[in-house]
Amino acid sequence: MESLDDYFLSRTLKLALKGSGMVSPNPMVGSVLVKEGKIISEGFHHKYGGVHAEVDAINNASEDVSGAEMYVSLEPCSHFGKTPPCADLIIDKKIRRVVIGSIDPNPIVAGNGIKKLLDAGISVEVSGNKKYPEFYQKFATYMTTDFPWVTIKSAITLDGNVAETSGYSKWITSDKSRKVVQQLRKSHDAVLTTSKTVKIDNPRLALHKKSDLAPKRIMLTSKLFFDDQLNFFQNTDGKSMIFTSDDDPHNYNIAKRLDIAGIPVIVTPQRDEQNHPDPIEVFKKIKTAGITSVLVESGAEFVSALLNKKLFNEFILFVAPKLIGHGINLFSGINQFGLDNSMKLNLRTVKKTDKDAILYFERMVN
Repeated sequence: MESLDDYFLSRTLKLALKGSGMVSPNPMVGSVLVKEGKIISEGFHHKYGGVHAEVDAINNASEDVSGAEMYVSLEPCSHFGKTPPCADLIIDKKIRRVVIGSIDPNPIVAGNGIKKLLDAGISVEVSGNKKYPEFYQKFATYMTTDFPWVTIKSAITLDGNVAETSGYSKWITSDKSRKVVQQLRKSHDAVLTTSKTVKIDNPRLALHKKSDLAPKRIMLTSKLFFDDQLNFFQNTDGKSMIFTSDDDPHNYNIAKRLDIAGIPVIVTPQRDEQNHPDPIEVFKKIKTAGITSVLVESGAEFVSALLNKKLFNEFILFVAPKLIGHGINLFSGINQFGLDNSMKLNLRTVKKTDKDAILYFERMVN
């Protein structure tokens, strides 16, 4: 692959990100059309149900696209969904070459788009750069497993505490670190927490600036309740939803108030060892609801439960350079794995804000 190919293909990822928060459960995709070494058009997938990036780029072209080269971050689709196959349009428009960032992990596509283009005599090249499949990790997990992509986000002091013994925890990290959290929320379909965190911390679980791109808010609870003094239940943007193991038929009044507030309730009767909603079943239902990625922002108990079950893909740990002594330790509920059988994580990268360190781990698949 030539250096110009790398340049044009990298541009497709920047374009793809313009669809962030708008296209799920579809993937974000960007496309660039090039003729005689010059960009003649660009496009991206704007919203779910709308035209795909390839179509957008072709529609935006200011000149005839026949004989052009197309750069696209993800393999063009080959099937009829909400829109016709992009591969068919590429063939019809006589585009001569297609350079692809990543093969589509969707089993319906997965190489079929490339095959269709090759069968039509179009030159196809797939990048070997791992940044393209990595860009589609969340979508790939959603398409090929029973679960959405799960990111755990936690903030601790240097001695491992998430709060004082009283539960007081504001603020462990700096303002700049909290801005990073805002970006994390924007990059996930939903933010998930527990009823315990909702009651104790009364989090907003939202973006500081009101936006349609704000993620959904999910609360897990073993018993339904309603409290309009808590931010979660105010639901002015219609983003809140509840997953519960509470199937008590006498909760009519609570259910009615939740319905008036526009908060859907999904019952998962299965419970875990602590009599809480079974997170395995909860995440399966979250995936079924078309949510591709979840950012978990909760207390130590639920984080430990997810770590123990290896029910996560990514673990992002904010570490503040503070020592508070005895407190609520994030890892107090972790199973005793021992050194020989320890759970091993891959430290992907380390970043630093003005004061804090941010450690990005990924779960290693055994």
